[in-house]
Amino acid sequence: MEEAFGSLGSFFDFEPLEGSFEANPPFVPEIMDAMLEHIEALLGDASRGPLSFLIVIPAWGAGVGTVKHMEKSRHCRASSRIEASSHGFCDGAQHLDGTRELYRPSSWDTAVSLLQNAAGAK
Repeated sequence: MEEAFGSLGSFFDFEPLEGSFEANPPFVPEIMDAMLEHIEALLGDASRGPLSFLIVIPAWGAGVGTVKHMEKSRHCRASSRIEASSHGFCDGAQHLDGTRELYRPSSWDTAVSLLQNAAGAK
């Protein structure tokens, strides 16, 4: 069903040979951990061309472990933390209720990291 909306299927089956991608997974620690593990495997595969992943995840509670792992990755070329009070986001449920605001302040700090293989960093 999601193909009609441009979905390429499960991220965990995604095996790009090269390219630049953004990853903003569901904010579930186990999914964030699995996402990072999959990206690390892709970046560690020497048979692939230039690869880059810009990862955006919340830096809160159980997710902090994923953030720390991501920031210490050998593939991490840059990272930043954005304070909750200095940003917001478009609420994904704004279409359900006409009284909801389109944008809302973030409840958590956000971690943004750029992970690349050597070819992607050139």
